[in-house]
Amino acid sequence: MIAQELEVSLHMAFVEARQKRHEFITVEHLLLALLDNPSAAEVLRACAANVEELRKELNAFISEHTPTVAGTEEIDTQPTLGFQRVIQRAILHVQSSGKKEVTGANVLVAIFGEKDSHAVYFLQRQGITRLDVVNFISHGITKAPQGSGKPGGGEAEQGEQEQEGQAAGGALESYTQNLNAMALMGKIDPLIGRDKELERVVQTLCRRRKNNPLLVGEAGVGKTAIRHQVPGGLRAAAQGGAQAVAGKPERHPVHRRDPYADRRRRGLRRHPRCVQPAEAGARLRPAQVHRRHHLQRVPRRVREGPCPV
Repeated sequence: MIAQELEVSLHMAFVEARQKRHEFITVEHLLLALLDNPSAAEVLRACAANVEELRKELNAFISEHTPTVAGTEEIDTQPTLGFQRVIQRAILHVQSSGKKEVTGANVLVAIFGEKDSHAVYFLQRQGITRLDVVNFISHGITKAPQGSGKPGGGEAEQGEQEQEGQAAGGALESYTQNLNAMALMGKIDPLIGRDKELERVVQTLCRRRKNNPLLVGEAGVGKTAIRHQVPGGLRAAAQGGAQAVAGKPERHPVHRRDPYADRRRRGLRRHPRCVQPAEAGARLRPAQVHRRHHLQRVPRRVREGPCPV
């Protein structure tokens, strides 16, 4: 249940506490031992922690505030309730997540449950939160700046951190797709028979409000294909369609509501003024509406015809 490296860290924490004749072993003892634990140390480095400074602060606090037992005979150092809660919390978390072993990283997450402890205080002083630790354990997201070494770390340690950062690749590359790059490589198939749906999605995204389109349909009808085509003419860019686009007037979808409503601010008559002189070939094209009775007072030539520039 408990990983071997964590057993070694716990054993060293008890040994050090007995050597210093401490009456109790606290959460601060546990965090100090985790600084030499491989998995916990990796998490701390990823969270841009200054391990040496943290070690000094923990040693100073333990020496000053931990009661000691006088004499020379061997003593039995007892763990505090906080120490026991941290270990139990880590074990329960690992069991609930379906994992087999409790590692130092799991114990480091469990330490943040002791909010009133100085161990959590020292971590927060360095800007390390529970979310930072969980993000690295679950997704490999680091807080350490790329290309910069840790304060107090050696060149070998900095090299390890750079290699880890390159291997992680960042959350953006790991969990997203660059549709522009896929289109340039020809990995996105052309969209067939869904021009109206694609146009409607783009119109919805261009709104200032209520701009969240929802694609609903059976499997295989083209929802993913529409989503891939949305980011602005990917296939045209991949196939060198800039020349074809340059020879056609640019069309801008606008809402088909009353073009004369509030004509001082957003009437259709003011739209041509927004087009720059360089875009002399641009055209404004009316878009669909939710209710057709909105168009009852609009002349047909205004509703359906292009707006001259």
